[in-house]
Amino acid sequence: MPYYYLLFDEPYLQQIKAIAGYMHYRLALNSQQDYISRTSGDDQVVFKWHISAKEGNSYAEFSISVFPDGQIKIHYGPSITETVYYPVTGISNGTKSETIYSSLNMKHIPEGKITGFIPADLPMGITLSDNGLLEINPENRAFAGNFIIQATDAERLQSREKVFVTTGPEIKISMADTSAIPAPAAHIPLIVEIKNHSYQTISNLSLSLSSASDNATISGGTVDNIEVQPGVITRVENVFSLSIADSVSHPQVTRVLAEAESANAKFRKYEDFPVDLPVLVVSPPVVVDGENLTADPGEEVPLVFNIFNYGNATAGNIRTTFTIDGPFAAINGNPVIEAGELKGYAKKSITYKLKVNDAAPPGHIVNLHLEVQPEHSPVLQRNFKLVTGTPAIALVDMDKNHNSVFHIALALKELNTESNLFESIDTSLLDYDIIFLSLGFFTQNHALTQFEDSLFVAFLNQGGKLYLEGGTFFKQDPITELRSKLRVEGS
Repeated sequence: MPYYYLLFDEPYLQQIKAIAGYMHYRLALNSQQDYISRTSGDDQVVFKWHISAKEGNSYAEFSISVFPDGQIKIHYGPSITETVYYPVTGISNGTKSETIYSSLNMKHIPEGKITGFIPADLPMGITLSDNGLLEINPENRAFAGNFIIQATDAERLQSREKVFVTTGPEIKISMADTSAIPAPAAHIPLIVEIKNHSYQTISNLSLSLSSASDNATISGGTVDNIEVQPGVITRVENVFSLSIADSVSHPQVTRVLAEAESANAKFRKYEDFPVDLPVLVVSPPVVVDGENLTADPGEEVPLVFNIFNYGNATAGNIRTTFTIDGPFAAINGNPVIEAGELKGYAKKSITYKLKVNDAAPPGHIVNLHLEVQPEHSPVLQRNFKLVTGTPAIALVDMDKNHNSVFHIALALKELNTESNLFESIDTSLLDYDIIFLSLGFFTQNHALTQFEDSLFVAFLNQGGKLYLEGGTFFKQDPITELRSKLRVEGS
């Protein structure tokens, strides 16, 4: 994609040169299962795709239907995608500056989702003069709609402004209770306002509402014979309601379409309502001991978890349950805390007393588990690791291929033991009890300098334990103090 076709004779469609239903530079016709097809009829042209990645199992199926009246609908089928495969979706006249993106642009798209574009019911001859005057050619018909004016300066900074133009009617959809927060399974009464901006009465208007997204439904029938006097707002209340699906599990937008029709005109208005849910995030625990921010062996320290709600909806009252895996640390107190209400865009700090065993080895990794039970959403479970004391093991990676040290670090973690990584050799290594030194393999190796050689001799003399591998140390290097101490006689 994109593919170029001349579709029908509508001026709107002639301006569109690219339709991106699922465009990504890594997804294309890469396998025998991939295809692109086209079917034509009197009422629509349908393009179908199956695209995939060169490597892995990622793929997407979708189709694009184009209709003579200018409508474009994109139907999404099954897909297996990763974050990097989220698509670009939209339409364009072939230039980046005049591209209109859909609401699904750069988002994960579930199977069965439908999105589309409908041409605005506005006059074709809208112009903006050099002195900033907006000119609209008169037409003998009623219309209402929005368009966007975009200004770009010499530094390519942009500003956009939406402009509403109408020959009379303006439709607004709102919640009857302005303080209500749309949530899963919520039933929300709606109010529709129709304002007449013209000098003539709008008569015999029929109004209906429908859901324009698959995460909600609209109840309420058609309201007929609506009359709106010039300059007056007519409110339609206690007729329409929005019911949000109880299967919604993450914040998203539900869309409502209002259609008002008279004998000689039809008006559309879309309104978006964000569905709010609590979005809980737990930060890694912090040791607040007023000293080194470390849980040292034998010490009892406050351990603080911060729980954030990044959603607008309250999580209700939350309860936390804290558990520890292993014999070297324990909770001093009740592991269950009733933390109270966590409102939208708010934070709760939960503090536990952690007692570290006197016999805990320095650098030992303690496995922590925190369970957060909100009142209005599913249980959130998070695992963390806490290092007791200062690690006593240093990993010195002088291997230019970075081979062994990575595997040594993983093996130590499997033993619940933390280590510190060095990529240079200095006197701070004398503070450790154990050193794993990787010098690399010929020819990508490191030869110890006289200073480095003497440093490791001093480390051994103070009782340190040294593991050394690789390099030319065991054969080609000249006799040094460290080689003599390790009784290396190869040459």
